[in-house]
Amino acid sequence: MKERKLGEFSLLVFDEVYEPAEDSFLLAENLSVKPGDIVLDVGSGTGIISISAMVKGARHVVAIDISPLAAKNTLINAEKNKGKGKVDVIVGDLLTPLKSVLLFDLITFNPPYLPVEDAGGLGLAWSGGKTGREVVERFISMVKRLSRSPKTKCQIVLSSLMQPRKLLEQLSSLGFKYVINAKKRFFFEEICLITFY
Repeated sequence: MKERKLGEFSLLVFDEVYEPAEDSFLLAENLSVKPGDIVLDVGSGTGIISISAMVKGARHVVAIDISPLAAKNTLINAEKNKGKGKVDVIVGDLLTPLKSVLLFDLITFNPPYLPVEDAGGLGLAWSGGKTGREVVERFISMVKRLSRSPKTKCQIVLSSLMQPRKLLEQLSSLGFKYVINAKKRFFFEEICLITFY
């Protein structure tokens, strides 16, 4: 386990939990959270996005992660950063624990997007299947299927390694509108943050 200081708060990073990196920071820095919002953080990992949402004024955050260890990491970090009672944590696969996403103002997801199939342990944090899009495609179809308020927005991180244009085409074909909020280029990839609604 290690500890990371990140601006206004610090995080414990458990072994076998994805350590916040550039994709996490891109989402954290560009969160579309307004004071009083209720936020759903999918794939919460260490809880960096849940805590960032809380710092930006979210009234309540529900965090979901498929890894029980990551869910515990989120809960401990939320409590460590004065989030006791403001962050609820669920162990589950994407949105499967939910009957609806109606009550959320914002849904965030920093997905596994590498085009690899590695389902073990920490591999869950980066393995997006053969195309890198499989997990995100499931997430989008779940958002579409669950009833949601017109005010609900989703923010997700995409990578050039996953051919994001195909995902943007899927969003359009399902009737979603999207905007690209931010981009960051590295020598091996470009990541971008989109909001869709």
